[in-house]
Amino acid sequence: MVEPKIEVSWDKRNDIVRVKVYGIPNKKTAKDYDAAANELLSKRAAQGLPTNRVLYDISEAGRPDQAARRIIADVAKDVAEKNPDLQVAYVGMAPLQKAVAQVIDWLAGVRNVSFFATEEEALDWLKKDKN
Repeated sequence: MVEPKIEVSWDKRNDIVRVKVYGIPNKKTAKDYDAAANELLSKRAAQGLPTNRVLYDISEAGRPDQAARRIIADVAKDVAEKNPDLQVAYVGMAPLQKAVAQVIDWLAGVRNVSFFATEEEALDWLKKDKN
């Protein structure tokens, strides 16, 4: 079984925030994600740099537990409030994961969301719709 982990990083080459999820996220994993996301967003905001394009790779993730989903939803809401023109691309999601993500994003105020089979498709979409 894969150890649950959510990695957050800045991809300079593609000018996007990358989020990679491994295993089945739990409350601790989600709290770590919250801290990492806030750190990255704060650093970029202090430099006056945008963070409005995000690529989530869920291809190695399981379904988060309820506590983790709540925290992840709060992170999405916080990011959406700080980035009204937020664009989110998801890769590697099963139909049920897509439905959960759509609800979380909608409740968080994220309206520009799309789902892709490959990272290349997601990157093309993010680059094409770059604000």
